[in-house]
Amino acid sequence: MVSKSETCEMLRRFTAQRSGLDWRNYASDWRDTAGMSALRSDRNTILAHGRDARAMLAFVENWSSIPVDYLLAEMTNGKRLSFDADKMRLDYCAGQYFAVEYRAAVCRAVANALWRYHVNLGTVNIRAWAVETFGRAIASRWF
Repeated sequence: MVSKSETCEMLRRFTAQRSGLDWRNYASDWRDTAGMSALRSDRNTILAHGRDARAMLAFVENWSSIPVDYLLAEMTNGKRLSFDADKMRLDYCAGQYFAVEYRAAVCRAVANALWRYHVNLGTVNIRAWAVETFGRAIASRWF
């Protein structure tokens, strides 16, 4: 059985990996203003997803009442982010572009685990809890 701290550390390492964002996928050269603008937009999105994932992971790791089973269930249910228990590693199946999606997958998994936990607790307004806990930006993106 994997502990919650090991699971959070695995998710944190997965989030911390380099995105592999390649400017050549966006622009023909540095003078291509539309392409460079799209690159900056995607880079900012990736950075925001990383901040969100780190904030939610820190909360989950420090909050003792949520069991690891909720996180593991989100990573073993056949979605894009999956946990291989034999190899003790995370895998991600990209939809279109790994660089833009992988941190969002971590955010979705953690947010879904928190959502399910609160549904089982009988929390009436989970979004209000998320706003109070994480702030309006994270709550509006993931809850």
